[in-house]
Order: sequence, then structure tokens, then C-alpha cells
Amino acid sequence: MKRRLPEPEPAEPAHGLEMQALWALEHPEEVAPRKPLQGLQRRLRLWLYPVRGTPKAWALFMGGEDDRPLVREVAWAKQTDARHSLSPMRRLKRHPRPWPGPTIHVRDAELFLADVQPFMDWASRAGFQTSPTARSLDGGDAQGIEGSGSLTHLRIEWKGDTPRDLEEPAYWIERLRRVLEAAVAERGRAEA
Repeated sequence: MKRRLPEPEPAEPAHGLEMQALWALEHPEEVAPRKPLQGLQRRLRLWLYPVRGTPKAWALFMGGEDDRPLVREVAWAKQTDARHSLSPMRRLKRHPRPWPGPTIHVRDAELFLADVQPFMDWASRAGFQTSPTARSLDGGDAQGIEGSGSLTHLRIEWKGDTPRDLEEPAYWIERLRRVLEAAVAERGRAEA
């Protein structure tokens, strides 16, 4: 007589895991550690969610005149989480407890104001509001920028190839992303 074991319930559905990861990418100030951000306000958030690769967001925080700007990079190790959720049996063997949530990596780095001032000037002049794309990592690389505080008028987002009418903002977004990535990478090399 064959007995069939009941199928184990997934500890966290893939969709739920993605939604938790997107929340962390959209709210970098809420992701631990929060102490480095005390007294600072988020001014800009950029994101790049590639279909293949690591979804990342960069947030630029600024404080008073004496404070240096700070960039926070939040990255979701999507491939790591996908490997751990390949099969229910593998999940039970490796993680008998409930799935703890998405694997999120956070890195902070200080910047010089002169490095980001041209981008802040551009953001204050830019008056773009695009329709938000679907809140999902499906359907092409998603990227964009949004402002906070006095820059709330700025929100640009697209999936796939850059639309022709967004080529100029895409240029500024790419340049700023490179500055922020370089600052975080430099901080990582200095700590190594």
C-alpha cells in the first residue's frame, strides 16, 4: 500500500517574497541599519530592476549644511532566494523554519556635495511625472527615479528600452547612478 505524503506548504510564496523585496527597495530608509540615516532626509531614489540580475535601488540622503550627503544602496539577492526555493523538499531540508524573508544587502557611503550638486540642480528643474509601471519584476528591465521633499514633482519610470521622450532624463539618471555606485564601491574597497 502506497502512502502519499501531504505536499508541504511553501514557507513564503514567491510572489510574497518579491513584494517584500520590492518594499525594501522602495523604502531604503526603513531597512536596517537605520542609525546612519538619523538627521538625514531622502531626496532622491533611483532604481534598476533587471530581469536577469540583482534588483537594486540607491537613495540619496541629505541633512544640514554641515552634513555630507549619504547614498544607501539596497540590493535583493534574487538568485540566492530563487535557489533556496527551488523545491518544497529542498526548502524543508535547508529551512525547516518559516522562510525569513528576502535576502537584502545594504551598503552606505558618504559623498561630497560637489559630486551630487549637478544632479540635484537637474532634479529641481525637471518636471517629469510618468505613469507608474506595474509593481512587478516581470516584463523587462525597470528603472527610474523619484524625488522626496521639495523634489516630489519628479517621478520617471519605464520598462524595457528608454522611450524617446525620456532620453534626456535617462542620461542624467544613468550618470547619477554611476556616481552613487562608484561611491558605494569605493567605500567597500576602503573597508576591505
